Amino acid sequence: MLPKTKQELARVIDHTILKPEATLQQIKKEINNTKNYGFRSIVIPPWALEQLDDEAKRQVTITTVISFPHGTEPIRIKKQQILQAQENGAKEVDVVISIWAIKSGKWNVIETESKELTTIAHDHGMKIKYILETGLLTTEEIIKTGQILVSNKADFLKTSTGYGPRGAMPEDIILLKSITKEGTGIKASGGIRTAIQALLFLQLGADVIGTSSGTKIIEGFSTDLLRYFGE
Repeated sequence: MLPKTKQELARVIDHTILKPEATLQQIKKEINNTKNYGFRSIVIPPWALEQLDDEAKRQVTITTVISFPHGTEPIRIKKQQILQAQENGAKEVDVVISIWAIKSGKWNVIETESKELTTIAHDHGMKIKYILETGLLTTEEIIKTGQILVSNKADFLKTSTGYGPRGAMPEDIILLKSITKEGTGIKASGGIRTAIQALLFLQLGADVIGTSSGTKIIEGFSTDLLRYFGE
């Protein structure tokens, strides 16, 4: 069911500030926006977790990124990053899966990585989303990777980092929806900047929207948009 109010829409948005030039002051401002708008969480870089005080972290749900944006770190480093994120106050982690392993057909690496990283995140009370970077993968690679992640109890499959060749596409959501099971959500991310785009991805089956345009999306939402979706 599509959100019917701005408040409902905000509750499925991971408000994101990951640009390398972002300052601590800008991140603190977006934490306030996350609190005021009621966004699901704010996604910030690992360095910001170490710079923020405990009071700022308590205001909102904090998500951080692991091995971002290319997924090239080995498993042991990703484990360390997850543990450090948890220690620094993150409640969720968005992990870039080892794209090189997918493209090399090293499915044992994906199997081991997803099993071990999911276990360590869950053991420390965190949710874990895996970023596939769908713009770099074939349909067959998305299906195979997604099936492994789902079988190893990933909380979410996420489309994109926002730094790949493209962002989320409608067909990505349709494809991921065909392989997810109960307990595994879908996060559409990358290039989603308007309310009608967010609603489209939700209508297709996304559970969460990742965007740096969270405030713009909420301000652009009106119930009039729902008529385009038969609601």
